[in-house]
Amino acid sequence: MSEQRVRAVLFPGDGAVALTEKVVGEPGPGQVLLALRAAGVCGSDLHFMHMSAEEQRNPSLGKGLGRDPGTTPGHEMAGVVEEVGPGVTQLQAGSRVAVQHYSGCGRCRHCRMGWDCLCEDHVVYTLGRDGGFQDKVIVEAKDCLALPVGMTYATAAFIACGAGTSFQAVKRGDLKAGATLAAVGLGPVGLSALLWGKAMGARTVGVDPVAERREFALKLGVDVVLGPYEAELGSRIAGLSGYPGADVVIETAGNAAGRRLAVNLGRTWGCVVFVSFGPGCELDPGPEIVQKQLTIKGSWMFSVSTMMDALAFAQEHDVGLERVVTDTCRLGDAPAAIKAFEAGRPGKTVFVWDD
Repeated sequence: MSEQRVRAVLFPGDGAVALTEKVVGEPGPGQVLLALRAAGVCGSDLHFMHMSAEEQRNPSLGKGLGRDPGTTPGHEMAGVVEEVGPGVTQLQAGSRVAVQHYSGCGRCRHCRMGWDCLCEDHVVYTLGRDGGFQDKVIVEAKDCLALPVGMTYATAAFIACGAGTSFQAVKRGDLKAGATLAAVGLGPVGLSALLWGKAMGARTVGVDPVAERREFALKLGVDVVLGPYEAELGSRIAGLSGYPGADVVIETAGNAAGRRLAVNLGRTWGCVVFVSFGPGCELDPGPEIVQKQLTIKGSWMFSVSTMMDALAFAQEHDVGLERVVTDTCRLGDAPAAIKAFEAGRPGKTVFVWDD
């Protein structure tokens, strides 16, 4: 197949969103040409969008990668394989796939374990190479994971980052059926963590300062939803679980206040999992960690096998992640859609294409 011109969205710098065209060639050895069917907008996309062109090029941005403003963003991708390159045998034209957006070297210890995101020589779709905010894109065949029968592309794209991240965080917390799971921050990652938890048989608590987000969480079936400064926060959780605090707390707030609250909400012998990035978190180890026998873990992304597990679990247990997707739009609507997402509306924004 010869070169094709496709539409693409770019972040030229300082908050601008530009719709342009690019040329996509044929897939090389080990690669496929992916026709996008869904591409999710993630909060990290907004960080790149607001950087200047110079800041985006800074090598410290992504373990020495940086990004060129001419690189297409969008790392939550799902679509249909249109063409396969030489040596690709596990996929064929028509295969429905989602893309693990960290592409490792394939040789190091972390890659051998499936943890491409920890590879020192990784490339990220949106940093070192084009991502999914364009009609078609070249991806590595090894980064493509088959979709379960019946799964929507929008759900698969969500699992390719946000919901996959929360699935790994819940696993890091060693959540058990009948336990109480709390999420501090009710953006797409926090909401999906609670949906995973409900599907695993947990009681669920959502905490967020924004009333609209709390109302949306209740509509999704979260058991108890509270503001972070409500006086009865502790008693409401105790009323749900029968004891003070939550067994597992997932922190997605991205600020010091949210992290402190997550630690305070963790029960004695509980586990707090930090997911987000952001500055600051001053803790008093004695009463807040040591005397509570509290376990604090970090959870960064997910492995390829974890993403496979998340795709299968979501379909087999009817988790309902698609309910978090509140806004679907066309690529041509990108400037307005991304600005609306930035305004903090509850739920998830996903670009969709006709199948």
